[in-house]
Amino acid sequence: MTISYLIHITLLFFILLISSINSCKWSPTQCGCAHTPPSLHQRIVGGVAAKEHSWPWIVAIRQYNSHLCGGVLISDRHVLTAAHCFLNYHPSMINAFTFAMGHHGRSENIFISKAKRIINHKSYDSNGRNIHDIALVELDRIIDFNNKNIGFICLPSADINNNGIYPPLGTPTWVVGWGHTSFHGTPSTVLLQVSVPITNNKGCTAKVTLPAKQLCAGLDQGGKDSCQGDSGGPLVLDKGQGIFELIGIVSFGEGCAYVMKPGIYTRVSGYIDWINDLVKKPITHTANTSNTPHTTVVLPQALLSNGNQRKLSCILFIFSSKFIINFK
Repeated sequence: MTISYLIHITLLFFILLISSINSCKWSPTQCGCAHTPPSLHQRIVGGVAAKEHSWPWIVAIRQYNSHLCGGVLISDRHVLTAAHCFLNYHPSMINAFTFAMGHHGRSENIFISKAKRIINHKSYDSNGRNIHDIALVELDRIIDFNNKNIGFICLPSADINNNGIYPPLGTPTWVVGWGHTSFHGTPSTVLLQVSVPITNNKGCTAKVTLPAKQLCAGLDQGGKDSCQGDSGGPLVLDKGQGIFELIGIVSFGEGCAYVMKPGIYTRVSGYIDWINDLVKKPITHTANTSNTPHTTVVLPQALLSNGNQRKLSCILFIFSSKFIINFK
């Protein structure tokens, strides 16, 4: 009976440990965690209206008060977006751009900031290949993340790229934006979201010229995609239990949601050093699930995937239940 009791307590501990890994506990200092969790059903084509404020890191970039591109908050002062959103940009043009946050409707004005500086990647190639299609914007206002409708996304580690195999093929990702709902169609009046898997189909390999800096997401049969107006917006994945990580920036594609024509995204993990060099201090890469210091428990990486966490928790729960019965 004593051994059964000890095993029971141990199993309960592991259930609590597994269930707490990557759990989303909102706070002003927690990256990738929305106070209002997104509903993960299904330039956005084939998507659905997002739950209001469920993607709090999304930014609308406007030029002369008209929607231009998407962007994503990575800190209380910095926005990542696509370099092609500022094609032919000159510093004298900086006041033409505004950056809107905390809103759901495309034309809403909840929190607006101008830019202190806009920096396109110096090696951006706009001649058909769109390599290094990334830009960093430093805002002229500090964002107060005590506002629960505005947050910042987690960034991947610089060394996670693994020669272009992260994320694994087929991994579900989400892209959000106010872009067109069809190629050359009309823009959405509210924020839309769509889920698309990571792919390297022939449509991807025909367009991607630098896999370490680019990745593709989309369905072989088409029907779901980003589109015009979504450029610069975030492609994210759920790291587990509602904590999201930025893996891509909407870059380009051939049409929108066409068969075997996935969206092409700038691979963010290939630019972490570039980002940190510009902001002069490291941006938080990973999510803290507690506001207090804690001991890091190292588990095999295979156990840390969202699906495996749930499976392991279920297995432990079943064993635990059996020991409870035996103990009684």
